[in-house]
Amino acid sequence: MNSFTAFFKSAAGIATIIGVVVVVGGGALILKPKTSSISTFTVASSTFTQVVSVTGSVVPVQTVNLGFQASGEIASVNKDVGDYVNQGDVIASLDSSVLQANLAKAQSDLQGAQAQLAEVSGSTGTTSPSAAASLDVVNSEKAAIVTAQQAYTAADDAVHNQVDQFFTDPRKADPKILFAFTDYDLYTKINNERASLEFLLNAWQASSTAINLSNFSISDLQSANQNLLVVQGFLNDVASAVNEFQATPQIPQATIDQYRAAVSTARTEVNNSITAVTDAEDSLSSSQSGNGVQQAAVSSAAAVVAQIQAQIDQTVMTAPFDGQVTLQNAKVGQVATAGAPLVSLISASKYEIDAYVAEADIAKVQLNDMASVTLDAYGNGVVFPAKVVEIDPAETVENGISTYKIELDFTSNDDRIKSGMTANVDIITEQNAGEIVVPQGVVLTKADGKYVTVLDSNDSTKTEQREVTTGNIDENGNIEILSGLNIGDKVLTDPTQEAN
Repeated sequence: MNSFTAFFKSAAGIATIIGVVVVVGGGALILKPKTSSISTFTVASSTFTQVVSVTGSVVPVQTVNLGFQASGEIASVNKDVGDYVNQGDVIASLDSSVLQANLAKAQSDLQGAQAQLAEVSGSTGTTSPSAAASLDVVNSEKAAIVTAQQAYTAADDAVHNQVDQFFTDPRKADPKILFAFTDYDLYTKINNERASLEFLLNAWQASSTAINLSNFSISDLQSANQNLLVVQGFLNDVASAVNEFQATPQIPQATIDQYRAAVSTARTEVNNSITAVTDAEDSLSSSQSGNGVQQAAVSSAAAVVAQIQAQIDQTVMTAPFDGQVTLQNAKVGQVATAGAPLVSLISASKYEIDAYVAEADIAKVQLNDMASVTLDAYGNGVVFPAKVVEIDPAETVENGISTYKIELDFTSNDDRIKSGMTANVDIITEQNAGEIVVPQGVVLTKADGKYVTVLDSNDSTKTEQREVTTGNIDENGNIEILSGLNIGDKVLTDPTQEAN
């Protein structure tokens, strides 16, 4: 025993002990089971959101350049740059003193002609039928009243039922014809004419309804004829525009043919009404045998009054809508040229965004899609909600690339929004709750399909590659899983990894 103890205390014994320890420890390391670190996540229900991002510019909903309809010396300037105006406010006016004198004389002549007509017809009124008037005259007046009222009905149908079908917001302050033609001046003219027509038709309806035998005069027919001529001019412009329409996926040729037929019907209605009103005037004048000449004198005098009043109206520049003056070049004493733009006006508080969407994304964008907007002036921390309100059916080519213009309305007015600001727009094109959404990186693409690697639900040491069907990609780069995964599945973040 002493010799055994002495061996282990010797150098040889110590070396032997160390060797044994090394061998045993090494063996233990070699025999220790391998471990692997597997990163997984559990599939849960999520909301899938798809966004199309574009950059646009803030523009006023309405903008217009104004000038005088007549030439003359500017007598007053009532509004300056920065001033806010209401619809109908006088912005500037020309000297109309000569016209006012002419109007006074014409009104005096009209009163004289009306007095002579009353004397000839035995009436104490002006142009109303008298007790002495013949039955033939009364019947002619009844027929004329019907014709005048039918003239309004024809114009109303032509505009509201036939033509309005290819306008957006036709009865609001800013109607727009479908922009599928290239003549922008004609496009602007038609939109302005349609806005003015709504006021004319509303006023015409009220006056037409009020006509009866006790207040009827030949001027009612003349007014109807003037209104029909305004509508006729509008329909002629619309016909020119519709003839330029080109078929697109949004507006097929069959729809364009329908539009053209509607315009043709509207023009026929109005043209027939103009003929009917003219015939009614002739018939009424013919029936008034005893006072026909004097009636013509009254009509002529009334026409002179109306003509001079129209000339006076052309000397006044008024605001066509509520807005703010952005340019004022009119100066008192300056001689203005008819049609020359002197004043610019933008809508006071309503702004929209003009943006262009790439061809690859336009199919995702739909009318009424909501959007989040940030403006460079205020940074990413200030978000303004907006909504898609218009999508041009025809493409716009920029730098050789096809894009499609869209318009978005801010859903609420905000004093911080200014014309010309750069807008960064995120349009929410799809948003579905209760979806399965995973990072794109966990999807493995093979020749025969797409797969994700999941842990076996019964044995966490085993994995399987499960085939999946994928959908769209959201704003964060995650991909929608339409089939192949279930809520609660554990998915490997590295689809090539296997459990050991």
